[in-house]
Amino acid sequence: MNPIRRLLVLVVCALSSLTSNAEQLEWRAAIAGNASTSSTLTSVEARDDPDFPPVAFACGFFTGNFNIGPGSPLVNNSGSDGVVIRLSDDLSWDVDWKAQALSTKDVFLNDIAIAPSGDVFVCGTFEDDVQFEDTGLSFSDPGGPHGFVARLDPDSGTWTDAYETPGVEPVSLVVGPGNEVLLTGPGTLAALYDAGGVQQWSAPVPAGTTEWAHIAVGPTGDDAYIMTKRPHGSSQDISLTRIDLTNNGSTLWTRIMGSNGPDFTGGLDVAFDGDVRLTFTADHPSPRFNGITVPAAPLGAAIHTIAVRVRPDGSPDWLVPVGLAQTVGSMSTNDLDCDAYGNAWLAAKFTGTWEIEGQNEIGVEDAALIAVDGTGLLYDFHRSTVSADEKPLAVAAPTHVLGMIVGEYSGNGSTFPRDSGNLTLNNALNEQAFFTVADPIADQVLYVFRSTGPIPTLPDLIDIIHQQGGQVYAVVDNQLTGISVSAWVTSTQLSDILGTPGVVSEPESNLATNGSKSSAGWALGRLNDPSTSVSAPYPFTCPDTAGEVIVYLIDTAIDELGGWFAANTNLAVEGTVLIRGAGDPTVSSVFEHGTQMLSLIAGPEAGAAAGTPIRLVNYDIYPTGPTTTSALLADAILEAVADRAANYPCNPGIICIASSSTSTATSVSLSTALSIATASGLPVVLSGGNAAEDASLYVPQQYAGSGIICVGASDISNGAWTDSNYGTPIDLYAPGEGVRAVLYSSPSASSFDSIDGTSASAALTTAIGITHLSVNPWQSPVELETAIIANAATGVISGSDDLAQLDAAGPSFSGSFSDWANWHSLPVVDTAEDSDGDGITDGMEFFFGLDPCSADSPTRTQFTFDGTTSEFSFTLNGVLYDAADPTTLRDGTTWEVESSRMLGGWSAASGSFSYGSPESSRIPVTLSDTPTDTECFLRLDVTHAP
Repeated sequence: MNPIRRLLVLVVCALSSLTSNAEQLEWRAAIAGNASTSSTLTSVEARDDPDFPPVAFACGFFTGNFNIGPGSPLVNNSGSDGVVIRLSDDLSWDVDWKAQALSTKDVFLNDIAIAPSGDVFVCGTFEDDVQFEDTGLSFSDPGGPHGFVARLDPDSGTWTDAYETPGVEPVSLVVGPGNEVLLTGPGTLAALYDAGGVQQWSAPVPAGTTEWAHIAVGPTGDDAYIMTKRPHGSSQDISLTRIDLTNNGSTLWTRIMGSNGPDFTGGLDVAFDGDVRLTFTADHPSPRFNGITVPAAPLGAAIHTIAVRVRPDGSPDWLVPVGLAQTVGSMSTNDLDCDAYGNAWLAAKFTGTWEIEGQNEIGVEDAALIAVDGTGLLYDFHRSTVSADEKPLAVAAPTHVLGMIVGEYSGNGSTFPRDSGNLTLNNALNEQAFFTVADPIADQVLYVFRSTGPIPTLPDLIDIIHQQGGQVYAVVDNQLTGISVSAWVTSTQLSDILGTPGVVSEPESNLATNGSKSSAGWALGRLNDPSTSVSAPYPFTCPDTAGEVIVYLIDTAIDELGGWFAANTNLAVEGTVLIRGAGDPTVSSVFEHGTQMLSLIAGPEAGAAAGTPIRLVNYDIYPTGPTTTSALLADAILEAVADRAANYPCNPGIICIASSSTSTATSVSLSTALSIATASGLPVVLSGGNAAEDASLYVPQQYAGSGIICVGASDISNGAWTDSNYGTPIDLYAPGEGVRAVLYSSPSASSFDSIDGTSASAALTTAIGITHLSVNPWQSPVELETAIIANAATGVISGSDDLAQLDAAGPSFSGSFSDWANWHSLPVVDTAEDSDGDGITDGMEFFFGLDPCSADSPTRTQFTFDGTTSEFSFTLNGVLYDAADPTTLRDGTTWEVESSRMLGGWSAASGSFSYGSPESSRIPVTLSDTPTDTECFLRLDVTHAP
């Protein structure tokens, strides 16, 4: 073997900046429309799929010929035409396609929505006629305005459907899972149309309604909320109406908000928690919601926006002004979108001096993107500057670190300021459309700031941070600890803040659980400690391991329980595959048993392997309910073998089967399937069965040979559970009486179900096997079985049998490059080989945690520089990584990053290392520095273990 391999990277300190998931945002893109007369974008929606770059869709209208982004202009010969655009973030935000709706008079697109199916829907109005570009879709209806809904293919931008909405001039729409459409607009309060465009019902418009703004649907799909403007008392106030979608849109309640002066509609959305977030604008110092005066109500003679969180019963959770006017001015909003965290993002326009986050912001018809969190705290503010007149009309926030606004502007160039170079739109005499995006600043870290000198109060310290542009995350003001502020800051901001006398700082400590539970239930506690002397609350520590393991759970279907399992971020559920016979149902019908097994393996509160990255594939072999057949079980085993070979050939895997025949039986197909599984490298864990008889009489237990671990059930006294099978197939026992599992009917962190049986024993033993494979993925089924049995507590079950154990520290590492190479069946065991021909030696594939079986696409190393901070990044094999000594891997391999100015005299590179959480069994590593040389060279020096 050649023991040394180096990667050489030329570093020129002017490269692209790093993208990260930080909390402080800045403007990243600003795109202007270019029409020969005018253009406007009225609405925007965004889709964020973790497997693809974000995508946004916006709609609006234009007069004269129009272009935005690359491509040919759209030609408009008369009046206003509608337009839909798609923008994506492949490398930087730009327009992918444009779709046009033409008319000999006018067509306006007012709102856009992305259906659950992925299709894009728009609504709007037209006069006389409308033609949907290059399709046979068109309407001819003299006069107007007339309403319509249209649909587009999200990938091509082709119009695929359209229908008129007689009597309704829609201004806002929501699309349901079956492509049904809910509208609001002049002519009706709400109307529902099926996928074919047939109106199902229409809720009558309240008398005196003069303005329609938004419609939003609650998370259950049973109710909707509509914002309108209509008379109340002596003025035109804003109304929020909740309707019942299960009863033809009947009104459940209406709430009035406003003031004694003119009031205006703002934004509306429903967050994931079911509460409404909305804004309205009041031109009076005493705004109210349903008779309740806004606390800290603005007193100045200015137009204020009020943000409100409304519970489903119509009562307000909080009422807050969005900024406080310091002079005569205006703060207004037109739209609102909730991200997945429940934060409300606002599209705002402001003029005058406004106090925002403790700082005065001076606006002259400027645009703003504002975030208000679930408690009513305004925590993020981004604005435009210069003398143009911006009118933001819509906002989208697909994630908590990505926001965008669209609208129109006119005048001498809108500027969107940022540290890395301002973004400026072209000068526009008439109104022109614009699209802007804000996402995370690359160079930022979380720091804690404290005062040791002349800064007496918490607001003073917060003001200093805000003045330098830092983003406050949390504050502490305690008599014992004193005042401190945790904030996201860039390196420049950090330096500027620390330039203030009396301010000191330290990096924020990122705290994470190591899996310890002070009250884990007796079964988990017994896995850590076999002694029956341990009493309630039975502490348990599950080991943290980095290697991902594929788990094939062959059982009933599983239910993710409304996100309960999502609390374990180490668990990725690939879904359920139904294994069925002729005449069986085509969808799963039972879920509880499999769900509880998964809770014992990886549940956030009850899982024994919750500290290990797990990718779960579930095979449902109970298509008709309570029973199944050996044929379906055999089929599922073979499906698991095929799935691993096709999709996860370089990942360790394990099969969990908690099923047994209800009477004595044999099955050649099961015996064969189990042999194929172990021969392919998939170990199997079997429940011993619950008949209180010899397990060798039952299937699949009687086939528990080498590489198949068959588990009996023990009780709290370390005896064999009364109904557990026994005999030669049983390798060892694990807790199986009164085991704490998820309460399927009502999952929570404090209430659990108690289950009996060898199913629980098998699930817990599977969790133990998972941790072993995570640490030593090259273990064969026989080696895994041997390791689990060797680690068991000997002879403690009824004085003769072994009890499965899971040490708090986890299994010991035992492996080398040779083990890894043999596991992957590499033709030559040599670190200098390149078995898959991708230009990366097998030794470096081992180091980086890459796949030696096929060419890898991940970049081996990355370098970024934002003008101040450089970052050199790569990955370590999570199986080899040792947090106690990261530069010496568990197999003895060592590494170092070295630097040189002239490719000679190499020395240890300066800077500091940070290590991320496991991602696909790899640990992200970043070396951060603030270099002064304009050019330098870096190399990663790896010395493999002998």
